[in-house]
Amino acid sequence: MPEYQTAIGIGGNIGHRKRNLDRAVVELNQLPGILVVDHSPWFETVPVGYLNQTPFLNGALTVSSTLPPHEFLRFLNKIENNLGRTRLKKDGPRTVDLDLLLVDDLIINSPHLSLPHPRMSERAFVLVPLAEILPDWVHPVSGRTVRELLCDLGPTDQLVTPYQGE
Repeated sequence: MPEYQTAIGIGGNIGHRKRNLDRAVVELNQLPGILVVDHSPWFETVPVGYLNQTPFLNGALTVSSTLPPHEFLRFLNKIENNLGRTRLKKDGPRTVDLDLLLVDDLIINSPHLSLPHPRMSERAFVLVPLAEILPDWVHPVSGRTVRELLCDLGPTDQLVTPYQGE
């Protein structure tokens, strides 16, 4: 059975944000065939898209998995649902959001899954935490490292700040 190295973006802004994200990490680590290998620090981030909402708490995870990407995505959605995620508004508030960002060097474009994540290169709330744990991972489409993609964004200190606690 193949083993996939996977990068996951995690975030949320409803309820006790840190507790929700910590619970998602625990649930993820309890799935068969899944091992959370590394975890970035948490970062407070400004909303993107729908701006009229509270700040998010975001991070990134490195996961080793024997699950194929489409099956892994179903498990991530199940964890989101278990933790009270509702999809009422695009880019709206949520208890927890788990995004597959990268899976090895796979490129997938299907109706339910796009890898690498199509907007990850534009988002400081993804790249700042990801650069903490995987700065040299090469984006399979652009050929640029996570560190280089983050540098391309320019200054991010107004968008992403280290988490200081609730």
